[in-house]
Amino acid sequence: MYASTGTINTSDVTSKTFLNLEHAEKDAASEIKGMMRKFRFKNAITERGAHKAHCYFSLGAQYVRDVLVKHGLDPEMYAFLCYDKWENEYEDMEV
Repeated sequence: MYASTGTINTSDVTSKTFLNLEHAEKDAASEIKGMMRKFRFKNAITERGAHKAHCYFSLGAQYVRDVLVKHGLDPEMYAFLCYDKWENEYEDMEV
């Protein structure tokens, strides 16, 4: 699912198995925390103007992936970073 804003997921603590953080995960988390950025979506700036487009706070997914790899971690093992691939889908339309 793609959402222009984040979705909210909740789950009961009793459905989770908590694990200890690895040293590399702590180091990566510290680095990632410093990468938080404020941004506006480019299409919103085009549609509403720079001063009326909403501001968001987020991380760049590619940067997060690179930090995980740098610390010897497999990005595909972490649910907060997903990569979805699908074939191009086209629909013929008369214009």
